[in-house]
Amino acid sequence: MTESTNRAKKTSWAQWRYLVVASACVVLAALAAALLALPDLPVAGAGGATGAADALGAGAGGTGADSCPRWLYLVGTCVLVAVVEELVFRSLFLRAVRRVCGPKATIVATAVVFAALHGLPIGIEGDPVAELVAASLTLKFLEALAFGIVLAAMLFRGGTLPLVIALHAVFDIIYFAGPVLIGGDFPATYAATTPAGFASLAAATLILAIPAACALRFPESSFSLGFPEPH
Repeated sequence: MTESTNRAKKTSWAQWRYLVVASACVVLAALAAALLALPDLPVAGAGGATGAADALGAGAGGTGADSCPRWLYLVGTCVLVAVVEELVFRSLFLRAVRRVCGPKATIVATAVVFAALHGLPIGIEGDPVAELVAASLTLKFLEALAFGIVLAAMLFRGGTLPLVIALHAVFDIIYFAGPVLIGGDFPATYAATTPAGFASLAAATLILAIPAACALRFPESSFSLGFPEPH
């Protein structure tokens, strides 16, 4: 067995190891965030949620979550969002940036834009404390930044676009399961002004930061896109 063959096998194993570890961290981050956010959700039977029957059964009419089973509304929306966002950020935009930047710069640039769009102060109602809103949106930016780095790095470490889309969808389904299945709909904003909300964002951010930091420590020579490089 030649030295080049050994090197190729080690590279392949390192890439697969990163894909497995990164995928596990993404799922763990979503689970941690979902569980820690439970105290902020409405109690079943009080307000909009009426238990498992509403979550699993179809509504009698209306729009959004009320026009179909909540689980279907959750899965369908998350899959659609994952497909659109990954096609835009990790396919079209990533290819465009890769034409003028190296792998690491491409990963970071696409992640920054992805994170910026997720940290916008949209859907904030009432008169929350400005400092709390700013802090939670900053934390959301960091969470989305780490998530974007991980997803882009996976493409440069042997992953494929369908894999990244699937992982993004799984993350969102777990992340938003509570608000949709119990609360009845997706939250209007990412801004968190309660201890549970901050804990949820912080847990997801810290867990996603692990594979994100690992990705940025890899040498440039170890990165290669899972689809043809743009020229």
